[in-house]
Amino acid sequence: MSDRAQAPLVLGIAAAHHNGAACLMRGSEILVAIQEERITRRKRQGVEAARPSAAVAYCLDAAGIGIGGVDLVAICTASARSGPIHDVARNPQLQAPLQAGRLHVLPHHRGHALSALYWAQFEDVDVIVADGLGSPWEDLSDAERRVCRAGGPGTSEFLSIYRARDGSLIPHAKQAVATAHWLDPPDAASARFGSLGGMYGAVAGRVFGDSLEAGKLMGLAPYGAPGPARTRFAWLEDGEVRFAAAPVADIVDCPARDPADPRAAAAAADVQAALEDLLLTLARRTRAQTGARRLALAGGIALNAIANERLLRESGYGDVVIVPAAEDSGTAIGAAVSGLLHLGCPPRHLVAPGEALGRAARAWEIDAAIDCFPGLRHYRPEALEQDVATRLAAGQIGGWFQGGAEFGPRALGHRSILADPRSADTKPRLDRDIKRREAFRPYAPAVLRAEAASWFDMGPADDSPFMLRIVPVLAHRRPMIPAVVHVDGTARVQTVTPADGRFHDLIAAFAARTGVPLLLNTSFNAPGEPIVERPDEALMHLIAGGLDFCVIEDLLFERAA
Repeated sequence: MSDRAQAPLVLGIAAAHHNGAACLMRGSEILVAIQEERITRRKRQGVEAARPSAAVAYCLDAAGIGIGGVDLVAICTASARSGPIHDVARNPQLQAPLQAGRLHVLPHHRGHALSALYWAQFEDVDVIVADGLGSPWEDLSDAERRVCRAGGPGTSEFLSIYRARDGSLIPHAKQAVATAHWLDPPDAASARFGSLGGMYGAVAGRVFGDSLEAGKLMGLAPYGAPGPARTRFAWLEDGEVRFAAAPVADIVDCPARDPADPRAAAAAADVQAALEDLLLTLARRTRAQTGARRLALAGGIALNAIANERLLRESGYGDVVIVPAAEDSGTAIGAAVSGLLHLGCPPRHLVAPGEALGRAARAWEIDAAIDCFPGLRHYRPEALEQDVATRLAAGQIGGWFQGGAEFGPRALGHRSILADPRSADTKPRLDRDIKRREAFRPYAPAVLRAEAASWFDMGPADDSPFMLRIVPVLAHRRPMIPAVVHVDGTARVQTVTPADGRFHDLIAAFAARTGVPLLLNTSFNAPGEPIVERPDEALMHLIAGGLDFCVIEDLLFERAA
């Protein structure tokens, strides 16, 4: 029997209030991973250990096994594991591992940190985990409690720093906040905050009316300029982050739910600058203490690509690794890794993990989707990439559905909408007819990695495979690609290599026609919806979403005459 066949099979579950997920690993290899929302079609859908999970069923189906074929189920909880929502005894889906004693539970930030360690290839690295709120004090290990100076009953972690050495994850520092007051009350002018995620969410709640829309602040911030308020949000004191006692409405002078007001952009710029300053100070301080060369980031804050870029360029670390699924869904990977460690089988000989961890559409699913939409015609082009490149260069906008879905919030060429970056008309059309979103939010370029430095100031690292860096566009290139250049002259870049297969070949074909080695790449979804997972969902967008065409594997679909 091969070593691979003998390796244990571990199912990791991200049991979180939002962005729940599941991941199935055999030894060091991720077989499949998926977010709950992609199956249920409910944006940011959470997972509770006490209830069956669609993501768990998806992973088992993709592997062709039942729950009895899994050696261990590892659950990463984001709230008290003793609470009723995580009572596995109530979940019929997990009865077999429960009765066989094959369950393992770990706290939230440890799950984040282990996912980062997996992506960092288990080499020596410092790990910073930052988010809104993690596990409560009662669920933390003694080692984690010892490094948390302000913790205690009634508090929960929100910032954790670990030292990873020789495959071991050692708590280095941790901060906690009163569980009820990390953001209280959400989405209100009177909201007070006590964590980094809470700080960012409080401003999002003020500006957009929804604290979960914090990611939009990144796009709005460059329209403003940081002012004195940046220092009023939070500061570092005695090695720990301290937060303002005042409500968010007293810190920022902006009207509620009016992102078009210039004061909203100023507020976004202030909180963005405050976050960058804090993370940079923490990283420099940690590096001075540990002497490590590499830094890994996880937690929802690690999706802040502006802050990530400053850490890469200014923290003093020689390498910064960011988990593609940095938000809560990534803890499914961390849970599976923890399960392997629990079984005494640490991951070894890792191959760099890819981002497309879902399963590819099956032939019968594509056939069923075709039957659902008789108003579409389809054909199999002899040269698919050349055909699509020609369409894009002529100004068409199309859906691109290839292989397994990405794991994480970014579309990276498997479930994407693609367009020509050269036209100033592309962005308004996407905003108005297809994505139906605010004009201040930018679109990202996917560029051939070999050409990236000729178009972007890539700084100390020549790659950005997961769209988690925001870099300056070279000044003389900006007029050539207006659809992907933000107001401040930057872009959130994705670098693409030959290993990306057909997506790389498509960009190369577009470059051969236009001289521009990049495409506008945005997620294949409508507003308020998760990214598409099934062929029928993709074709529905072609019917109703304003696309000119849609590619599913080697088939090209368009409306019938």
